[in-house]
Amino acid sequence: MWAAARSVRRMDAPQDALPAPRRDRARLPEGYGLPAGDAGLLDWSDVEARLVAAKHYWISTVRPDGRPHSIPRWGVWVDGRWW
Repeated sequence: MWAAARSVRRMDAPQDALPAPRRDRARLPEGYGLPAGDAGLLDWSDVEARLVAAKHYWISTVRPDGRPHSIPRWGVWVDGRWW
Protein backbone atom coordinates (compact mmCIF):
# COMPACT_ATOMS: atom_id res chain seq x y z
CA MET A 1 0.00 0.00 0.00
CA TRP A 2 1.27 3.48 -0.76
CA ALA A 3 1.18 6.06 1.99
CA ALA A 4 -0.14 8.77 -0.30
CA ALA A 5 -1.39 10.97 2.52
CA ARG A 6 2.14 11.15 3.90
CA SER A 7 3.68 12.13 0.57
CA VAL A 8 1.58 15.14 -0.38
CA ARG A 9 3.16 17.07 -3.21
CA ARG A 10 2.90 20.75 -4.02
CA MET A 11 1.40 21.23 -7.46
CA ASP A 12 3.78 24.12 -8.24
CA ALA A 13 6.95 22.21 -7.26
CA PRO A 14 9.33 21.36 -10.11
CA GLN A 15 8.89 17.73 -11.18
CA ASP A 16 12.51 16.83 -10.41
CA ALA A 17 12.21 18.26 -6.87
CA LEU A 18 9.33 15.98 -5.85
CA PRO A 19 10.15 13.35 -3.23
CA ALA A 20 9.63 9.73 -4.15
CA PRO A 21 6.53 8.15 -2.57
CA ARG A 22 7.23 5.91 0.42
CA ARG A 23 6.08 2.28 0.47
CA ASP A 24 4.20 1.15 3.55
CA ARG A 25 1.87 -1.62 4.66
CA ALA A 26 -1.66 -1.26 5.90
CA ARG A 27 -1.98 -1.34 9.68
CA LEU A 28 -4.13 -4.37 10.44
CA PRO A 29 -4.65 -6.47 13.60
CA GLU A 30 -2.51 -9.55 14.15
CA GLY A 31 -3.73 -12.67 12.38
CA TYR A 32 -4.32 -11.18 8.93
CA GLY A 33 -1.21 -12.91 7.60
CA LEU A 34 0.58 -9.87 6.19
CA PRO A 35 4.21 -10.67 5.41
CA ALA A 36 6.91 -8.76 7.27
CA GLY A 37 9.24 -6.44 5.40
CA ASP A 38 8.85 -5.35 1.79
CA ALA A 39 7.85 -8.76 0.40
CA GLY A 40 4.96 -8.32 -2.03
CA LEU A 41 4.94 -4.51 -2.11
CA LEU A 42 4.75 -2.91 -5.57
CA ASP A 43 7.40 -0.61 -7.00
CA TRP A 44 6.24 2.94 -7.74
CA SER A 45 6.69 2.36 -11.49
CA ASP A 46 4.07 -0.44 -11.31
CA VAL A 47 1.66 1.75 -9.35
CA GLU A 48 2.12 4.70 -11.70
CA ALA A 49 1.51 2.48 -14.75
CA ARG A 50 -1.87 1.53 -13.23
CA LEU A 51 -2.68 5.19 -12.51
CA VAL A 52 -1.86 6.15 -16.12
CA ALA A 53 -4.03 3.34 -17.53
CA ALA A 54 -6.98 3.95 -15.18
CA LYS A 55 -10.24 5.39 -16.46
CA HIS A 56 -11.89 5.73 -13.05
CA TYR A 57 -10.45 6.93 -9.74
CA TRP A 58 -11.81 6.63 -6.20
CA ILE A 59 -10.86 9.18 -3.58
CA SER A 60 -11.05 7.73 -0.06
CA THR A 61 -10.92 9.62 3.23
CA VAL A 62 -12.05 9.12 6.80
CA ARG A 63 -14.80 11.19 8.39
CA PRO A 64 -14.20 12.89 11.77
CA ASP A 65 -16.05 10.05 13.52
CA GLY A 66 -13.79 7.45 11.87
CA ARG A 67 -16.22 6.19 9.22
CA PRO A 68 -14.70 5.72 5.74
CA HIS A 69 -15.89 7.83 2.84
CA SER A 70 -15.15 7.05 -0.82
CA ILE A 71 -16.29 8.91 -3.90
CA PRO A 72 -15.62 8.32 -7.62
CA ARG A 73 -13.90 11.11 -9.54
CA TRP A 74 -12.95 11.53 -13.16
CA GLY A 75 -9.38 12.49 -13.79
CA VAL A 76 -6.20 11.71 -15.64
CA TRP A 77 -2.67 10.89 -14.43
CA VAL A 78 -0.15 13.00 -16.39
CA ASP A 79 3.52 13.71 -15.63
CA GLY A 80 3.32 12.23 -12.14
CA ARG A 81 0.19 14.12 -11.10
CA TRP A 82 -3.53 13.49 -10.96
CA TRP A 83 -5.65 16.13 -12.66
